[in-house]
Formats: sequence, C-alpha cells, structure tokens
Amino acid sequence: LSGGMKQRVAIARALACQPKILLMDEPFGALDVQTKETMQQFLLQIWQRTGTTILMITHDVEEAVFLSQRIYVLTARPGTVERELQIELPSSEFADPSNVRNYKIKRQPQFQDYVGEIKDLLRLLNC
Repeated sequence: LSGGMKQRVAIARALACQPKILLMDEPFGALDVQTKETMQQFLLQIWQRTGTTILMITHDVEEAVFLSQRIYVLTARPGTVERELQIELPSSEFADPSNVRNYKIKRQPQFQDYVGEIKDLLRLLNC
C-alpha cells in the first residue's frame, strides 16, 4: 500500500469503534506534498461526516491552520499552552462540493495572516 492508503486504513481503523476523540500525532509528516493535501481533504470530510473531535499534533503551521478550528501553541519543555487561537476562515466560497474547506483557502490573506501570526510567535518562543 502507498503511504496515503496506509494512512486511510489507519484512520478507518481508529474510527471503527466510533471514538469521541481521535488523537493524531504528525499523521501526514512522511507523505509527499500531493498525498498530504489529499489526506488533509480526506480528514476534513471524515470530520464533517462523523463530528468526531480530532486532536492533532503537527509542526506544520499551514497544516494546522488549514485543518483546525482551534490551535494551541505550546512552549518547549515543560510544554505549556502559550496561546490559543480560534481559526475563523470563510468556508462557502472555498469549499469543495461536500462543503469542506479546500486548498484554495491557503491563498487568502486571512489564512496567511494566521500562518504569519503563529510563525512569529514560534520565533519569539525559540529565542
């Protein structure tokens, strides 16, 4: 199986018991860019269909903004919450037929503002 197919199987297996919360730790980190974007769309569709809360750890700021409604930026050891951001992006004009956010939102100034804000915060935390 390809990397993307393995991830789909892993997500399906995790959802089979209908959990209230799905925990994901860097689930798409090892995938190529195209497969990663496909899997991000797949995850959003799953979330919309099931309503399952997804807690995802990622170091990819764009991925976090694209997939999230809420982002917690953590400090280094010991990890504490430095900031919580509510991600509010327009959806209707940047949605696929199933009304899920699509990649076109990444070109919007509001998306880039969120990415910039988080990257600036991370730079400050790493100084």
